[in-house]
Amino acid sequence: MIISRIGPQQYLSNLDAYNYLPKYIRNNGYSRVLFLHGVKSLNAAKPYLPAWEPGVTVHDIYFNGECSPEEISRIRSLVRENDIQLIIGLGGGKVLDTAKSAAHYEHRPIVTIPTLASNCAPWSCLSVRYKENGEHIDHEVYDNATNLLLINPKVILNSPIDYFVAGIGDTLAKFYESELIFKDMEAKGPLNVALTISKQMSENCKDVLLKNSVAAVRDMKAGKLTDEWLSVVETIICTAGTVGAGATNIVDRPARIRFTMP
Repeated sequence: MIISRIGPQQYLSNLDAYNYLPKYIRNNGYSRVLFLHGVKSLNAAKPYLPAWEPGVTVHDIYFNGECSPEEISRIRSLVRENDIQLIIGLGGGKVLDTAKSAAHYEHRPIVTIPTLASNCAPWSCLSVRYKENGEHIDHEVYDNATNLLLINPKVILNSPIDYFVAGIGDTLAKFYESELIFKDMEAKGPLNVALTISKQMSENCKDVLLKNSVAAVRDMKAGKLTDEWLSVVETIICTAGTVGAGATNIVDRPARIRFTMP
């Protein structure tokens, strides 16, 4: 069976994107929030994060470093103990995957706020799990997608460029790992609409990155927020996530490849 999964319910990408968070919390009546993040990710985003509104209790939790069963269990326990209504994950892929897993198993809404453009974790409805020593275990696919995705391009522009380069490689792989799969499926019959979209997005990943990646890396090194650079960022996070949304269940392996940086 092939199941197509859509992307986030809401998506904002601009320099004021974080300012929507208090309104989102207020509109949905949330008063107890778990905020999961790393040390570096919080430092990167903090200048742009709005203040929490009065009446909102925020449990500020530092990430332990791995999207492991143990870390997921720890966050789930905190969610239950504090009767959390909303989980917010801020950081790289492993932070967001942990937040998504806890949200899935505890049946809570999830907000993802990436501080890197290294993979499609902010968009996709799956988590890649590791042992505490960093060894890969498996991946889990979830029924529900992210409720809200917020991107501040300035935060990502100031992130380590090695992760951005890894994200380009991760996203190019979306095309090459899915190309033969789609060809095999088309040989058996026409693709449905959702899979056709997924196939087109995989081709868009290749086209945008081959066209703009060199300029984007150059612009990021120079600290320039350009259209070419932003197109690569959104391709890594959004377009690649759309490929995974349609193709998650085609093969029994993750819809994204994780490059581990030294």
